[in-house]
Amino acid sequence: MKLVEEDNLANAGTIFALFNIITISSPLLVHLLAKRYVIELYHHPKEEKYSAKIFTFFCKQKEITFTKNDVIEPTTARTGMFTTCIAKGYPLLLDEDQFLEPKHFNIIMKYNEPIDFEIEKLNVTALNRPPTENKNVMIEDKNVKQK
Repeated sequence: MKLVEEDNLANAGTIFALFNIITISSPLLVHLLAKRYVIELYHHPKEEKYSAKIFTFFCKQKEITFTKNDVIEPTTARTGMFTTCIAKGYPLLLDEDQFLEPKHFNIIMKYNEPIDFEIEKLNVTALNRPPTENKNVMIEDKNVKQK
């Protein structure tokens, strides 16, 4: 490396700093993307519970036990795009193709329940109400000749 041979300490320090930033940030980025991925998912039919195993930062397995009622639908703004559902406050990424019985994926995601198509009522106050139009205004006819 010509930079090191010329004793240019600033260039060598910059290269060393960039190398260390990449070395340190790579595992953090991988963990940030993969921490939600479910490694194993078990169904306990007697208790009607599911237990999901995920990896922690230090590659230890963590088990989350939840019921179908503990699962809520995620919002992308809060959890990001790598989330299928939130179980007991933990964002999880489930892969439907990895289920041996896909009916359990439908149960967890609540696809087997009827869809509520009702629109939520808006809370309209004097501050956020749209302006009303005066309907008593008379419209002039342009075809009438004026004298």
